[in-house]
Amino acid sequence: MDDHKHALVETIAARLKQWREDHAALFGEIPDRVFCQPAADFEKTYGLTGISQQYNLPEGLSSRDLQSYAMLSWRKEDLTAAEQHERLAGVWRLLASCNPGLDKIAHDPRNTDALYHMIMGVASAYNIDDIRRFTSNSVQAHMAREMEKTPEFIKLAEVFNRHAAPERLNLKWVASPETLRSIQDKIISKYRRDF
Repeated sequence: MDDHKHALVETIAARLKQWREDHAALFGEIPDRVFCQPAADFEKTYGLTGISQQYNLPEGLSSRDLQSYAMLSWRKEDLTAAEQHERLAGVWRLLASCNPGLDKIAHDPRNTDALYHMIMGVASAYNIDDIRRFTSNSVQAHMAREMEKTPEFIKLAEVFNRHAAPERLNLKWVASPETLRSIQDKIISKYRRDF
């Protein structure tokens, strides 16, 4: 790892350690408790693969740390908007240097919210199509409901309910149409039934 990457990883680790020390009595390990990787959890639950994506992280930096650092840097009260942006942009550059495929995610480099969501997408093990889809829309809060109205999701829910589980499909993340089709194909293939 080159000196610049190593210094950034050390900075992230030091800031996380300081935050935990400053807030341990009040909040405990909140960043650790909220860590999640919904697509990877979905794969484990249903015995599927190829839905989530694991990324190369610099040595000494875990997905949990990355998620925690992004949350602590985004909308932190004692940081200016420029400081928030600088922290997140530095992390994104570090991630992109370790994962050349991340450059396929088009974004406005001045948009701090997009940087946060992209970093969280990597930390959450979402595939590139899902990260791209989520960050391409400025109204993410409505995307889950919109996704559930798409023909791809409706078809997937029918296949899922018939073959995989007798309950309503709930992905717990906003999946791209490509991911929805991939899940559908994997469920049909796994259960060896035509639909």
